[in-house]
Order: sequence, then C-alpha cells, then structure tokens
Amino acid sequence: MARLKLGYTKSRTGCLRCKQRRVKCDENTPCNACIRHNVECSLVDAGDSDHAAAETGPGPSIARDFDFSNSPGSAGLGPSRPLIGGAQPIDLSDSPSSLPTASNPFPYFEKFITSSPTEDPTTKWVSELELLHHWTTDTVHFLAATAHDVPEETQRLLDIWQVTIPRMAFELNQMFMLHQMLAVTSYHLAHLRPGKSREFTIMARHHQSIAIRGISGALTDITSENCHAVFATSALLFVSTLSASHIDFAQGGQEPNVGDLVSIFRVVRGIFSVLNKADGIVRSGPLQALFTRHQGPRKPFPTLDQVAVRAQAFLLQAEDTGDDDMTDPAVRSVIIAAANALLHFIPEALEHGMNPEYRIVTAWPMYTMSEFVQLLKQRHHPALALLSYYMMIIDSTSKYWWYMKGWGPGVVRDILRTVKAPWDCHPIWALNWMLEGAEN
Repeated sequence: MARLKLGYTKSRTGCLRCKQRRVKCDENTPCNACIRHNVECSLVDAGDSDHAAAETGPGPSIARDFDFSNSPGSAGLGPSRPLIGGAQPIDLSDSPSSLPTASNPFPYFEKFITSSPTEDPTTKWVSELELLHHWTTDTVHFLAATAHDVPEETQRLLDIWQVTIPRMAFELNQMFMLHQMLAVTSYHLAHLRPGKSREFTIMARHHQSIAIRGISGALTDITSENCHAVFATSALLFVSTLSASHIDFAQGGQEPNVGDLVSIFRVVRGIFSVLNKADGIVRSGPLQALFTRHQGPRKPFPTLDQVAVRAQAFLLQAEDTGDDDMTDPAVRSVIIAAANALLHFIPEALEHGMNPEYRIVTAWPMYTMSEFVQLLKQRHHPALALLSYYMMIIDSTSKYWWYMKGWGPGVVRDILRTVKAPWDCHPIWALNWMLEGAEN
C-alpha cells in the first residue's frame, strides 16, 4: 500500500524562505517573518495545513482547560502590549475578495465567508437590535448551560456571556466580537423559528463573514488588550460553525460529514495555536472564570465511560495490528498518539470539568497532531474509526446544546461509507450507541 503523505514530520524545521534568507524561523504557520514581508509561507498549505501546535508534546493549554464553566472573580484588562512583534494586520473590508490569496495567513477561514446580503439601511438597525436583544435574553442561557446543574456556577457563567463579553466588545471597540455574537444568536433564532430559518441564516452568514475578516486581522497582532476578545470570539466561532451545519441539515440539506468537521478542526486549531501565545494573560483577565475547575458533586457520564473502554480496545488493536493501513510507522505513531490523547482527557475532564463532555470536544482536536487531521481528510480507515468515538461524545452534548444535534450520527454514517473491516466495528458500535439512546 502506498505510504500516506503526512505533511511535515518535524516541527523544528523552519520555512523555506527563512532558510533561504538564513534567518531563524519561529515555525508558526505561517511564520511571522513571512507575514511581515507579505509573502507566502511554505509552512502553510491552503488545501491541508492548519495552525497546528508542535507535533510532539501537549497542544495549546488554553484549549485544554477551556470549558463553559465558571467561578467567582475576574481581573481587569492589562495594558496593551504586543505579543507577536512586527505582524501587519490584514486589510479589512466587506468583500471576501479583500482577503489575501497568495499570502493569506489564514486560508481555513474562506469556507465560512459569504457575500454580504443587500438590505435596506433604514431597517438594518432594527434587525440587529432584535438580534442583540435575543442574545441578552435567550442565547446567553444556552451558552451558560452546565452539566452539573449548579445554580450559583451557572449564574456566574451567565454573567460572563450576558455582561462581561458585550461590555468588553463595546468598551474596546472590538467590532468583530459583536458580529460574532450576532452570528451565534442569528443561528439560534434560525433554530427556534423554523418559519424564518432561512432569513436568520442569511443574517448569521453575513455577521459571521464580517467577524472572520475582523478576527483574521486581530490574529496577526495579538496584544494583551485584544487577546480576551479574540479568545471569546474564537469560542463563539466554534459554536457558529457547528450551528451552520445543523441548521443546513434542518432546512433539508445533507447531514454533517467528515469534511465539515475537518474544516472546523482546522479553524479552531489555527486560532488557538496563535492565541496560545497569550495564554497567561487570558487566564488572568476578565474571562478567567471560564478556566476554573468544577468543585462539588459530580454526575455520572455513561457515554464517557463507554468511550474510555472502547478507545482502549481501539488502542490495543492499533498497537498490535498488521493491517495495511498501519504498516507505516509514522501513521501508526499518529494514530496511537491521538487515541492516547482521547484516553487522557476523559478522566481529566471527569475530575475537573464543569462540562466534562464539552471539555473533551474542545480540547481533543487541539491535542491531536496536525497529521491526524490530514489523515481524516484522506479518509484513512483507523483515523476515521477513532473519530467515531469522539463523535459519541459530541452527540452526548446535544442534550445541553442544540447545535450539536445531528453531528454524531451524521459524521459516523459518513465514516461507515468508507471504513471496512477490521476497523468498521468501531463506527458500527458508536452509531448503535447513539441511535439507541443508550445514555438515556
């Protein structure tokens, strides 16, 4: 069997332009030298690359500990200081064509950008006021949902989404953050009002596109002032990208599939790999409560218990198999590392997470190697088989967050179109668990 192309195998290898110029490369994707000189970086492949963390060792600590959980206390914004020196912001406009092409540092955003709708300016403010009102009165409540149902913690989390984040957006003039809020609440309204679903979906895509253009500029110049808004926007971007496929399916479109999930993985991995430079500042700022560990009684999570058992069986199979899909040592190493990461996060999330399942959903994509995401895109059988257990966890969160509904069964059904024996036992088992409502 032909060897799979895994991309770059050593993160310490700098980009080609830095090597040609004989300067030290910071190995970001893209590296900051290429951003400064407005040239294409060899570490970025618009088709497959993402802003991954180093291929060995843990990924972004922000992603690891982020959880829609809360605790008392917050600190003010520190003084603005550059964290990524010399980077030039991307020129922003209302047209998707304004994004750089040859030297686009963030190519994974393009799938989520659409053209702006034509709207009467005399009524536009009314619709936006409706969205902001819905954010304040309704959307924040599903964002503040907690698996452990602790009223005091839920209220503190509600304060973050209802008060702290809007105030931050207005006081710091972070318009991309406001547009991202409106995108999420538009999708929420599309979900709640099926008769006006298409109308609200158009609004959501409009605000999403503007938010993405704004955050792409902010990512080239992360400071201690804007990093909090970028982090909150990134968390909401994850919500809205999942919401988009859910709404599309509800409107008669196709089920979410592996390709849809890979696109989202690339976005969130890319953002958090840049934002991780501001890890300490974000943790000690106004959003610090989002990182606080849960204290108190813990509920049972049957799906996580089952995934732990099944993923362990998968790991043993991956380590011992002589299957053609695993003959390449590099491939085997990537698959085993991804399985170990999933097994690591389950007890950690159960011990500390306000929402253990959501904690794993957001953390695992950050901690898998970038090559694993490429294997998913190539529809590699063992990689897809392991993904089916992650989709069980996503499906288990749908009882709290509507935008997760349909993702688990849809992606696993797509996996079963490709995966054959000896790996198909994993997605078959996962799909049966989800469809039979075994957790209930």
